[in-house]
Amino acid sequence: MDIWIAGGLSANREASTEGVVTNNMEAVLGTEFQLFKFHKPDIEILLDWTIFRSLTVQDRIRHTGNIKAKFEVFRNFYFNLTFYESFDSDPPSASAANDDFGITTSINYSF
Repeated sequence: MDIWIAGGLSANREASTEGVVTNNMEAVLGTEFQLFKFHKPDIEILLDWTIFRSLTVQDRIRHTGNIKAKFEVFRNFYFNLTFYESFDSDPPSASAANDDFGITTSINYSF
């Protein structure tokens, strides 16, 4: 099991689909939790969440989060499931959605 927390500053440059370019400074706080089980069947679970508080755009907050799971179905053959979510309280484009989320699945074989 691993747990970490990190914080700092982020500088970025955004360009909207309308051609509006903004330079931003943000305070960042993130956390991640990983859980591993390496006895048959192998299982890995990862949760991460990061918050971006804008220092240059008043009242703008963004966050991203993921939940990922990897399960061993049989020897070296895995099923993966991921849920992701992103939110922006004040996107640079007026026509942009505030929230984006989805689920992805995959299978893989390790050798």
